[in-house]
Amino acid sequence: MDSSGSSTSGGGSGPPPPNPVLSAYENFVQTTPFVTRFALSAWAVTYVTSWTLISPSMILSCIPYYTIYRLQVYRIVTSPLVSTSIISLVFCYVGFIDCGKRLEHGLGSAAFGLLLLILTVLTNVSYLAIALLLFGSEAPSTGTSDTTSGMEPDAWMLLLSVIALQCSSAPPENVRYVFHLAIKTRYYPLVLLGIVSLFCGLFRVIPYALAVGVGYAYGFGYLDRLKVGQERLTAWESGFLATFVTRRGWVAGHAASGSNAWALPLNNSTSSGGGGNGGGWSPASFFQGRQQQTDDSASASEGTASTFPTSGGRTLGM
Repeated sequence: MDSSGSSTSGGGSGPPPPNPVLSAYENFVQTTPFVTRFALSAWAVTYVTSWTLISPSMILSCIPYYTIYRLQVYRIVTSPLVSTSIISLVFCYVGFIDCGKRLEHGLGSAAFGLLLLILTVLTNVSYLAIALLLFGSEAPSTGTSDTTSGMEPDAWMLLLSVIALQCSSAPPENVRYVFHLAIKTRYYPLVLLGIVSLFCGLFRVIPYALAVGVGYAYGFGYLDRLKVGQERLTAWESGFLATFVTRRGWVAGHAASGSNAWALPLNNSTSSGGGGNGGGWSPASFFQGRQQQTDDSASASEGTASTFPTSGGRTLGM
């Protein structure tokens, strides 16, 4: 009796099961590179903050009144960090995490961060110009008026811009599926923009359309003058970015994998439903599109992955 009782008690005194939330967070930190992790974390923080009396949109969004007439120019950079709805948070997360990982591994963290900064600044500057053109003398009141309320660029702007940049470098014959409808990859961001516009209205779609346009312009090479060479990026990593280089997940420029980032599977690329096996619909497969392939065309799929984008990956941001 005593021996059996002691064995039973000994068996029940083992280590407690791991906390699933903590395990998921640790896996997220370990597998997500620095800049992508920062963007995803910022979206989560701004969403949680929106529950309180603090309004992230009023503090960070690119509102014309505050940006221009109050000289709060930091809003031009911070607006894509805003995500104030659960739908926006979920879809931006699943739509950005895979392409963010691949771009950052392919370009390096410094080049990827600079790429996001360029896309953000160009989109917001274009948006401010459009706002002044449309509303003219009423522009000073656009910070609080119903006319432009809610049309400021947010997290969706960054997601759509990055998707447009990627799809612009796809081969002309590359096809992706949206609800089993075959769409050429180069036109996929326009289809996605049209779907999003059905839910956000005319004014709201203006910054999103500008974001898609900036992504296309960058991908097609019209903004090559804004690209920075690897030598300068390396100098930055040795200079004012030296503090970040030692952080977990930072991808140094000399360690970037270039176009191989599209050929190598990521830890979450299959589980996120990216359509690698031609499976069913998921948010990630919707935003990235499912490639045209079948189960017995693994070799063709591998060839598509290694050549997409056609620019070789690294030149997208440099």
